[in-house]
Amino acid sequence: MASRHFAILLPVLDDWTSFEFVLAEINSVFGSNSDTASVFCVNDGSTTARPKTIGVASAISNLRSLEIINLVCNLGHQRALAIGLAEIARRDEFTAVIVLDADGEDDPNHLDRIIAAHTDSPEKVIFARRSQRSEGLVFRMFYVVYKLCFQILTGFRISFGNFCLIPMESARRLVFKANLWNSLPATILQSKLPYTTVDSHRRPRICGQSKMGFVGLLLHGFHAISVFSEPVIVRLVLLIISTSSFLVLGIVAIRYTTDILVPGWTSSMIAILVVISLQALFLIMNTTLVVLQNRCLKQMIPAVEFKPFIRDIVTFGPSS
Repeated sequence: MASRHFAILLPVLDDWTSFEFVLAEINSVFGSNSDTASVFCVNDGSTTARPKTIGVASAISNLRSLEIINLVCNLGHQRALAIGLAEIARRDEFTAVIVLDADGEDDPNHLDRIIAAHTDSPEKVIFARRSQRSEGLVFRMFYVVYKLCFQILTGFRISFGNFCLIPMESARRLVFKANLWNSLPATILQSKLPYTTVDSHRRPRICGQSKMGFVGLLLHGFHAISVFSEPVIVRLVLLIISTSSFLVLGIVAIRYTTDILVPGWTSSMIAILVVISLQALFLIMNTTLVVLQNRCLKQMIPAVEFKPFIRDIVTFGPSS
């Protein structure tokens, strides 16, 4: 098999210590691998200066190059990934893009199994499925609730994050999807690209604490669900209609099958339910019209709009 060249994409916000550790692990993985790799680090508006030790020859001795893509400001994790993916997609030398976080929770030592899965299914996106998590009990409970809500509202199961391998043909399609600004994994699902998963344990962060609090995690979940806005609207309408119908039938059943006799109780409860249901339906209808109207507007396509967000790109090689 001919040697393949992978692009490895990591977003970084101030956490240069973790990035150095992860970079060393990636360098080690490709030291015992016949394939080659170039690392792309998207500096998402860090306020902490990049250490001078990043990019020294010994740190990337087994890599073809390291490129630091400096953004003009902090855009957020998913937008940083979209910009990095758009920059990589315009180049011709790569076989696939591997996306992982730079905080160490995505284990670079699992790259071999992801690349092996790519060898078996070169046309598929390979997701690292989180078979074991390192977060606390409260986070895991909310994550289970999120996965359940995601499946009910979108019709898709999700048990993975950004850690994945994307064939270049698929990457060049994804960067023309405006939803990529919101969520990479959700956009892959929404694009109906073929995918498979491999098990990967999620490690604890290498250093420090996550900057994303509960509100940030909640917004992250909403961003992923928003990619499927149209089917979500349909499901919400069906949920409201079915719930209202069930409650009305329940009230009528109580009225005529029990001895509960409160004057005007049945009609009042049904009237309240009808008013609430109509308000919810009108709100959803208004949202639907806005979503459909936005189809006529020019969308912000990552492949077209990414360049103004890049301040500069600093490149290091093994001989630098």
